[in-house]
Amino acid sequence: MIGTTYLSPHLKKVRFQSDLAKMNFQIGYASVIRVNEIEYRNYTIAYHDMQLGILDIIFHIHNNGPGSSYADTLSVGDHLYISSPRGHKVYNPKFQHQLLFGDETSLGLACSLLPTLKKTIIPSSSI
Repeated sequence: MIGTTYLSPHLKKVRFQSDLAKMNFQIGYASVIRVNEIEYRNYTIAYHDMQLGILDIIFHIHNNGPGSSYADTLSVGDHLYISSPRGHKVYNPKFQHQLLFGDETSLGLACSLLPTLKKTIIPSSSI
């Protein structure tokens, strides 16, 4: 892990760096992170750059669950295993209109989708 930023008291962005060559990034795919000896959680990659080998995950820190507690303790220099992203494709470029809804745990999805929408759907004058 190479960086952490609190976007708010309850949202923490963590930047990881590694060799991403074998990872399959699709909008909405989630990666598994083991948060303690017996539990894991799925997190959507909010941003990735294959050339720089970086990816960002935004964690919702609500202090009442193992994933939240684990994410809150992450700090620069920590090493952890993040699975290759997998899941269902949630974005179809054939559709002109896209509907995205969710709670704070959907922020990673929204962040990963925004650059694509800026290029293909949203007129630059409305951003």
